[in-house]
Amino acid sequence: MTDARALSPIVVGFDGSADSMRALDWALAEAVLRNAPVDLCHVWNQPNSPGQLGRSDDAPRASAQAVLAEGSRYAAEHTPSVQVRAHLSFGSAAHVLVLAARDAALLVVGGRGASGFGNLQIGSVSAHVVRHADCPVVVVRDIAVRGVCGGAHGGRIVVGIDGSAGCETAVAFAFEEAARRGAAVYAVHAFDQASAQTTTYLEETELKRLRQDAQDAFSGLLTPQADKYPDLAVSLQLVHGGPAPALIEASADAALLVLGSHGHGRFAMARLGSTSHAVLHHAPCPVAVVRGDR
Repeated sequence: MTDARALSPIVVGFDGSADSMRALDWALAEAVLRNAPVDLCHVWNQPNSPGQLGRSDDAPRASAQAVLAEGSRYAAEHTPSVQVRAHLSFGSAAHVLVLAARDAALLVVGGRGASGFGNLQIGSVSAHVVRHADCPVVVVRDIAVRGVCGGAHGGRIVVGIDGSAGCETAVAFAFEEAARRGAAVYAVHAFDQASAQTTTYLEETELKRLRQDAQDAFSGLLTPQADKYPDLAVSLQLVHGGPAPALIEASADAALLVLGSHGHGRFAMARLGSTSHAVLHHAPCPVAVVRGDR
């Protein structure tokens, strides 16, 4: 099924660093799946505005143009079927990327950058675009590839669920991505510490009843998307303990880990708290953060 953003561009931040090269690889593979163009963006963090550039700015400007040309050449050589549009911008990388992605299907960034994305580290630029971009944001770290590219078929898509309204948006995104790849959907719900402590005082029969209630509730949350994509394999895991370790472990061999950014309670994603920061730092696969207010 084609979503409303299927032919919208995929915006990718590029600075020539290892992480941005992985981000570009992922974006190109995803573009093939979506039949979408790629907007390749390099941000030159120059204190002067473009209209104030003087002769002394020629060297850094030429360097910025060379970085962008490198990315364009790489894309043309490796994925010639994808239309790539190169953009050189000036200013704050975080703000430029958010603006560039206003009408995008996805915004793809590396975990750490250099040059024009010198501050592109988890918790700074990445955290800013995750909070403010009008489209899903995929963060691709250099370590988070393990032979899995964005367009790989098969495998599984892991999605964290907590029962919030924003969670439904993340689940829908996970199913869409799985359908594009012919991948399985693996949903994970982690009971918070308070719940875990409470259950230690309950009888075994009550524990079984509570677990079955949770199983039924979260299975019901997955049902609308499972009905929409009946050919996809879907599974649900309920675990006790911290959500971040559970998600990181579950995504060990995943093609993509999907999180909602306006959850509540057990995943506490509303302010990009400890769970999301830990996952973005340590997940062994690309992480998609999907805002629930779209």
